[in-house]
Amino acid sequence: MRDSGLFLKELEEKLLGFVLRLLRFKRNAFFEKVQERKHSSERSVRSERVIARLTACRQLGLDPPNANEGGDK
Repeated sequence: MRDSGLFLKELEEKLLGFVLRLLRFKRNAFFEKVQERKHSSERSVRSERVIARLTACRQLGLDPPNANEGGDK
């Protein structure tokens, strides 16, 4: 029969390993979500700039810039 102290030590090590893996998973998921929000925000800003540029062109009676000729760089 196993020594109960050794069994508890192994159990504690396995539990600690599990908790650490879970925390890493949660941390990675959190940072992925942060990156998603950052990219979404960047896309929103670019969209707002395009809309503002088109609106300004219309108000000034100019032809809107051609999307194939450049844009934001």
